[in-house]
This record gives sequence, C-alpha cells and structure tokens, in this order.
Amino acid sequence: KFPRRQDYDNNRIAYNLNKSRQGIERNYFLRAAVTAHCMISLLVATAECALSECSRFRSLRTVAVVSIPSYGRIAFVRSTTTSTTKVIGRASSLFVMSRTHSSGASAGNSHADSGEKMAKLIPSTPSSLANAGARLRGDFRTSSKPSTLVSFPTETVYGLGANALSSDDCASIFAAKRRPLDDPLIVHVADASDAYALWAADDISLDALRVLAARFWPGPLTLVAPAAPCVPSIVTAGTGHVALRSPSHPVARALIRAAGVPLAAPSANRFGHVSPTRASHVLDDLGGEDVWVVDADDACGVGVESTVARVDGQTRIVTVLRHGAVAKREMQEALEEMTSAGGFVVESACRSAGGAVQGPVAVSPGQAVRHYAPDVTCYVVSRCAAAALMSSVEKSAPEILSRAVVIDYGGRLSALQPHCLAYRDLSENCQPKEAASCIFDTLRWSEEVEGADRVYLPEIILEEEENGRDDGGLLWAVRDRLTRAA
Repeated sequence: KFPRRQDYDNNRIAYNLNKSRQGIERNYFLRAAVTAHCMISLLVATAECALSECSRFRSLRTVAVVSIPSYGRIAFVRSTTTSTTKVIGRASSLFVMSRTHSSGASAGNSHADSGEKMAKLIPSTPSSLANAGARLRGDFRTSSKPSTLVSFPTETVYGLGANALSSDDCASIFAAKRRPLDDPLIVHVADASDAYALWAADDISLDALRVLAARFWPGPLTLVAPAAPCVPSIVTAGTGHVALRSPSHPVARALIRAAGVPLAAPSANRFGHVSPTRASHVLDDLGGEDVWVVDADDACGVGVESTVARVDGQTRIVTVLRHGAVAKREMQEALEEMTSAGGFVVESACRSAGGAVQGPVAVSPGQAVRHYAPDVTCYVVSRCAAAALMSSVEKSAPEILSRAVVIDYGGRLSALQPHCLAYRDLSENCQPKEAASCIFDTLRWSEEVEGADRVYLPEIILEEEENGRDDGGLLWAVRDRLTRAA
C-alpha cells in the first residue's frame, strides 16, 4: 500500500531525502512520513474542509494536506487541547500515525488533558453484548460518532476490538493506541472454521494448522499463516501473513458471535505500556477515546498474551514468535501425534533484547525491545548485582532502595524487602501460572507507589527453573514480559 521506490524518484524532495537520509531507505513508511514532514514546511495553508474527512478525531483545528505521487493525500491535524500531532493519510484505507509530547499516564491519551471522558463502561449481559456486536458491525456509526471500538476481556488480556475486514475500523485501533503501523494485529474468531477463510496457506501448512487449532483452540495460541485477499494489509502490517486465534473466554466468544465478523484486537492499552487485565486498566489508558469497555468479573485468568507461532509448510517448521501459555514442547507433541502433520519441527525465534525485527519475527506483535513497561524506569537485577547491592547496604544502597519498588519471583530479591519502598512477590513458590496471572497488575501497581523512581525486577534463569514443568511456556512468558518491561 506504500509508495514504490520508483515513485519516489518522480518527486524531487523525496529523491533528495533518500540521498541524504540513507539510514531510513529501507523503511518505506518511515520515509513517506519524513517526506511528508518536509513537504509540510513548504505548504502555507490550512484546509478546514479536510476536517470532515478527519471527523473521527475531536478538537482538531489546523489541517494541511499534502499529496504524494502514487500514495494519495496526507493530512496533518493539530489538536487544540493537547500537544499532539496526528498524521492521517488516505490511500485505499485510512492510516494514522501520531506522536505525543506529554508525559506520564496521559501520554497516550489525546483527550485526557481536557478532562473529557469518552470511554463507556458496559456490563457483560447478553443484551449489552448484542449492542456491542452491533457497534462493531458499524450499525451505530454516525458522522459525529464514527468509532466502532469495543474493548473486551479474553483469557489472556483485555483486547481493543474492531471489524478485522474493515481497514478504516482497524485504523482506529492504531489511532487510539498510538500504535506504529508496522506492528501487525491479531484477529480473533469464534471457531476454527472461521479462520480457514482468512488464511491462504498451502495444504501442508493447513494440515498443521488444523492439528494445532484442534488441540489448543479455543485458547491462548495464535497461529500465523499467509493471509487471504480479504484481509486488509493494515491488519498484516504489509507482511502478507495474518495472525489468528480463537479465545476461550465466554464473553469474548459471545461478543465475536454477536458481531458476526472477525475482530482485530491487540491489547487495550497505550502502545508500549503495561497490558490491561481489568476494565479499570483500559479506562486508565484509553479513557479519553471513544470506546466501549466490557466489564467482566472473571477476566483474564492467564494474565499474559497468547503464544504466537508461525506455520510454514514449505520448510515444515513451526516458529514460536512470542512466548505465552502454550509451550513449544506441547505444540511439538501435538504435531507428532497426528500423522497428517508429521515431520514438522517447532523452533523458537523470539526476538532477543538486542535483535532486530526481521524475517519471521516481523509478522508477530509484541516484538519491541521495551514493551509492557510501566511509567517508572525498571531494571532487571541479576543475582550478582543483588549481592553487590546488599553488600553496600550501609553505604549508598539505603538511599537508592528507599525510592525503589521491588517486584520479586520466588524470593530472589527478598533481602531487599526491609530496605525498599514497596515489595511484592509474583509467586513465593516459583509457580509460573500464579506469576503470570498477576504480573501486569503488579507492574501497574508499581507505577502507582508514591515516591518511587525505579522498579527492580528479578533475573529468571530458565534452565534452572523449567525442570520439565507443564507450565514451561508460562515461565518463558513471565521472563519475557519482565525483560521487556526493563
């Protein structure tokens, strides 16, 4: 959907930009955005008429429009109530990129500073879910209320849902979350039969997909395969692959059926912030957005996002791209039991702290090095560092610890408890399931502790902890979330 390189050569400004900014040549969308920012300085005009096209945003006053060859118009709009700049482009669908200049909990909320609350909390009753399904289909859409977003609980975390087959509706997810467009969305379906219409996989891949879906769906496993033509490119982030899963939470399943369409639904939080496991978490992050939030008492039992695995029939490899409740070993056992999917090998390609997002990893969300992070700086404390910190406790450590929150796992940092500002252990008995169920709630608690300017997290060494556990996937997931929070 983005301009081809030869199209840029027809534009002198873009061409010169390519020659002088070699570092961004490989990223076409970033190049388009930077080019547009350069072109905007040449445009000394405002177009109030463009506000009608931008009606999904409120409190917008200044608009300028730039045309880029083979791409279409890009509109720059400025909010009068916050220091937020939004960039809106139109090609075959609406694309949104935003950059906020505020800080703290309201950094991702374009309406929070004005005190305006647009989010609506709704119960999880059948009639309420029926109305929410109608909203997702667009039945309630008006020119003044174009949003169709509904946040709903799953067994993993709260999702921010929109019609996965509508580019405009999916674009509103990126706008509300301030999410970069190169981060693909996970699509939720009620049944496996609904998923096959959204994949365009070869027969060998479909055999493995059927086996894994039969074993783990509904549940916390997302499967990635080539996308069918009906899936908008904004959902796949231009990768050509779509990530699908069938949630097991009864509210999520009822909502999908009420909507009658597949739902694209990333976590319902500010991009990069701690994932939400309660309706109140969603309101904290997205309270200023036009979104309905389904309130459920039994929400998010797993507590961390789903495992993401890509199926490749040509290589007969299933690649784990994000750790979750379903372990690599469990998937391997399921594939080995079914002769139709025999010969598949399950590997892990989760991005490390220093790695670049490329290859198969790029088709999975949640790959940012710093992710799931509270608004207080976090540090992973190794065992050696913890020992050194305690050995100097009579010198500088007390002052540092007096401003620190310690989040522990299995008592690794328990020696710091008497000296720190606040302390919580995710699981005193080293139970990954217990730790996963409360990890995001605890990370959000840490940023609310008055006087805290840092959070210490424990180092988890997987080889020492797994020991054949059935919940080994959750242990990897807990370690991954703590590492990315730091």
